[in-house]
This record gives sequence, structure tokens and C-alpha cells, in this order.
Amino acid sequence: MAAKMYLTQQLEQLVKQTTKLENEEVTLPILISSMMIPSTLTTNYLITVVYGRDSNATNNITLLASKLYNVTWLLSNSTYVSIRNDIAKNIAKKRDILIPVPDVETRGVEKKKKEELFEMLKVGVTSTGKVFTPKKKDEYDVGCPKILSTKEYIWKDANFADIRDRFIIIPAVEFVQFIYEEEDYDSEVLFKAREEFWLSAASEFEENLKFVEGVYRQLIATMAIIYNISVSEAVEKVSIYQEFVKKYF
Repeated sequence: MAAKMYLTQQLEQLVKQTTKLENEEVTLPILISSMMIPSTLTTNYLITVVYGRDSNATNNITLLASKLYNVTWLLSNSTYVSIRNDIAKNIAKKRDILIPVPDVETRGVEKKKKEELFEMLKVGVTSTGKVFTPKKKDEYDVGCPKILSTKEYIWKDANFADIRDRFIIIPAVEFVQFIYEEEDYDSEVLFKAREEFWLSAASEFEENLKFVEGVYRQLIATMAIIYNISVSEAVEKVSIYQEFVKKYF
């Protein structure tokens, strides 16, 4: 149990020491589980949204995700093309990924950029998700799990009406300190530990999936493994979270 829980405890500690989440007892296991889902073993993906008024607090989480997967932490003023290209580049590596997109905003943003970004998020919830350049000259794979930070209720946008149940909302209520100031924060260790973890836990994940249905099945299967609990216990934790988060929908 100790070995199985080591990475989970590390990640929880880093979040607790840098960002205060609303109803932490309920939301923290959901956040950590969503960040740990092995994308190469799934074909349908979730979009985790860290929501809060303090961008330092929410961006701590997306930065942690970028280090956990050794992917680019995209700047808030990144163009749609740069985000699209970065996602496609990482998918091509054929390894587990979670793409962080910090500071997602719609107010004051050019309409075309918003529409392109939201379309990419929408089609990217399945492994076959692609976006195209004008006249479909080029295509880009964008199907993978993503984690966003934002001050807005972007999941309520009409563009997401068909996939609203794919959003995991994590409310962040207080900034504590920057994650890179935390002395226990070693991104290389986190990245290697996550990769090694799934080398030994992949078969257990696939077995857990047999006992769960619905859009949260990968989340539940992951939670059961990384928290060393039964699938039924993970189902209960997700149910409690769903009840809590209703007020944000």
C-alpha cells in the first residue's frame, strides 16, 4: 500500500501547500485522480477545470500538471495555432499525456480565437478528435485529456452543451505560495514516478474498467488504484463530488 500511495501523497501535499481548494476533502481526490488517468489506456477523455478568482492559485495546478507529464505550460497569450500544434506534437509521442492550458478567458478575446479553442476542446474528448486548417488542407490530432485554469464558467458556454458532463470542476479558493517555491517540488521525480507507476498498474486499471460505466469510469478506475480503495468506494467518492459540484452547473 505504501508504494502505491507514495505518488498520490506527494501530489496531494504539493496541492495543499500551494493552493487551497473548496471542500478539499471531496475535491482533492477528484483532482489528483483526474490528473493521473492514463490516457493511452482510454479513448474518451475528461476536461478538468480549475476555477477561481486568483489566477496564481489556479495556475499552480496547471503548472503541476505540466511537470507531472513533462509537457509545455502554455502562456495565457498563446495563440490557438500554438496550442493546437503543441497538443498534436504530444499526442504523436504515443505516451500518457495531460495538456495544461492556463488562464483561459473569453471576455475581450477575439471571437475567432474563442471559437477555435472551444471547438478543439469539444472534439478533443475522444481519441479520434481532430481539427483542420481551412479547406481541410491539414489535420491535427487533439484528442487527449486536458486541464484548464480560468476565472470564468467556461463549461456553461453553449458550445459545450453536448459534452458538459465531461467537465471536472475544481474550485480553488486561496493562493498559498507558488508551487515552484515548495522545497519538495521535484518535477523530474514526479514525471518518472508517474510513468513507473502505470507500468505496473496498467492491468489493474483495465480490470477496474470492467466494473464501471459512464463518462467517469476512467476517473473511478484510476481513483481506486491510486488511493488503494475498492471500485465501489471510488464510486461513492465520485457521487459525493457530483452532489457538491452541482451548484457550479
